[in-house]
Amino acid sequence: MPETHLVFVETQGRVLERMIPEILAAHPDWHLVRVAEASAAFQLLAQYSVGVLVASFGTDRAGCEQFFKEAKARDRAVMRMGLISPCVDKSSLKPLDEAHQCYAIDVSAAQLGDAIERALSLRERAQRNPRLRDLLAELNRLPTPPAVYFDIRDALHRPQGSLKSIVPLLSKDPALTAKVLKVANSGYYALPRTIADLQTAITLLGQDTLLAIVLAAHLFDRLPLPGLNLDKLWIHAVAIAVLSKRLAEQEGLAPSVASACGVAGLLHDVGQLILLVNMPTEYYGAIREAAGDEERLLLIERERFGVGHPELGGYLLALWGLPDAVVQAVAEHHECDDERIRLRPFSERVVGVAEWLLQRYRTQTDAARSLGCPNCLTDQEASRMGDWWSSLDALVEQRVIG
Repeated sequence: MPETHLVFVETQGRVLERMIPEILAAHPDWHLVRVAEASAAFQLLAQYSVGVLVASFGTDRAGCEQFFKEAKARDRAVMRMGLISPCVDKSSLKPLDEAHQCYAIDVSAAQLGDAIERALSLRERAQRNPRLRDLLAELNRLPTPPAVYFDIRDALHRPQGSLKSIVPLLSKDPALTAKVLKVANSGYYALPRTIADLQTAITLLGQDTLLAIVLAAHLFDRLPLPGLNLDKLWIHAVAIAVLSKRLAEQEGLAPSVASACGVAGLLHDVGQLILLVNMPTEYYGAIREAAGDEERLLLIERERFGVGHPELGGYLLALWGLPDAVVQAVAEHHECDDERIRLRPFSERVVGVAEWLLQRYRTQTDAARSLGCPNCLTDQEASRMGDWWSSLDALVEQRVIG
């Protein structure tokens, strides 16, 4: 039986059944089986190595939750994806607690196929990393991109699609609109004026940054994290995004690459949110023990969970289909003192450099700035540390970074 063995479970309706021909046409090497009962799916789990389990129980949400709970008990390595109906509209789509990923019932076959392909690839990678594999087995839920993310992406990909055309989609969500305007006015583009118009902000930020804001806002605003100062985490994420983009520009990287660096900065700590959602008691304790020291926090994570938040965040972003450069920058943003990565593109190291600068800005005196630099830098890059410190000073003076 091939590694790409898939099981679709559909107890109500024929949504998955109708998707199968299109999915198999795009992925003819997949072995896909559709069953109509949970018991049949359990038999397949017992007999074969199943990579992804997709379930659609229609209006029977409780039944789908129970099915995934039992599936998890039988095979913790299988990726669990649920197709669910919104509570009121797409913006109120409530994820299933026992599913790794959830999508609206009207997700397209292409979107679902892409998600399955990423899940299979990442499952294979996790199998080669025992620590990551074991941690993933303990996680009840991996966040899913919100429905508005797919709506915006689809609107932009239509023949007549444009950034202007997605203004109505964003306008429906006041909290998301506020996030977009805040980033546009954060110093991300160092404009001398305040941007109050959503269309102007969208045009300025561009497609990639806008989609990253949608993902980040979903994580920071909608995940159940009681007792945590999410505003503080958001401010830190924006600060690293702005600084990463500014450093990339100083190094002469292309505008599109510099924008991707900002995207990576905005999403660099998503792994922390995953740990908080799935292991709140344990991870709150780790945060308190680290007392604001990011490097100490990473050590605690690897001691207690086997994997740090950078690797976990990179895994999630790869599952979501973000560009490899963004995934790599997030997955290694705490490897700044590892000289083995200095030959990689600066775009993959810049988030780590931004974290390094900001951490030392807050903990060291001005005189200490000249005493060292990250080991991941080349000699030429290290010679420009003074310019980078000046950029950070300017961002602090502009109150972009506090």
